[in-house]
Amino acid sequence: IGRLNLQTLFAVEKLVELLLASGQQEDAEIYLQKLVSGRIDVFGEAHEDTVKAQRELCGLLKDMGRLSDAELMFRGFAASCEKHWGSNHPHTLMSLVDLADLLESTGRQAEPELLLKRVLLRMKYLTQDEPTTLDSMRTMRTLADLLQAQGKYDEAEEHEKKVLDHSNQKFGPHHSNTLNSLTKLAVIVHAMGRPTEAEELLRRALEGRKASQGATH
Repeated sequence: IGRLNLQTLFAVEKLVELLLASGQQEDAEIYLQKLVSGRIDVFGEAHEDTVKAQRELCGLLKDMGRLSDAELMFRGFAASCEKHWGSNHPHTLMSLVDLADLLESTGRQAEPELLLKRVLLRMKYLTQDEPTTLDSMRTMRTLADLLQAQGKYDEAEEHEKKVLDHSNQKFGPHHSNTLNSLTKLAVIVHAMGRPTEAEELLRRALEGRKASQGATH
C-alpha cells in the first residue's frame, strides 16, 4: 500500500468501507488484509485500531461463506488477544464469542457451547456477580439460541430470562432488546409445552412494540 503512514491507512480504511457498501467483498478483502498488515506495522498488534480491522476481516470472511478461512482467522485472533491482554480481557472474551458464533454456523454445537459457558464464567468471576454488560447479554443470548437449537430448553430458558431481566433494567420494557427477548423466551417456553405462558409473553411484546411506536410518532 505504499509508504506506511496514518494518511495512507485512513485512505485504505475508507476504500474498504466504500467497497463493502457497494457489495465488492472480494476487493474489500484484499484491502482489508492490507489494512490489517499496515496497522500491525504502524501500531502493533495490541492496538484498538488493529483489533478493529482484524475483527472486521474475520467477519467479512464469514459473510463471504469462507468458513474454514474464517475459523482459522478467528482462532488466530482469539489467541492473539489472549497473548496481548490476557484471558479475561473484553477483547479476548468477545473474540471467543465470535468464534463460538462461527462454529455454530458450521453445525458444531459442543465446542461453541463450551466456549460461551467459559466466557460467562469469566465475566461472572470478574464482576463477582451476574454480568450485565452489553457483551455479557450478547453472550447469554447466543448461548440461549445454541441451547434452544439443541433442545436444551431448561438451560435456554434460564439464560434468556437473564437477558430479559438485564435488558429490562438497562433499557426499559419498551426497548427493542427487551421486546426481542420476550419473543425469544415465548418461543422457548412454547417448545417446552407451556402455550399459555408463551401467549402472555407474546402479548407483552406486542403491547411493548405498540407503546414504543406510539412514543416515537
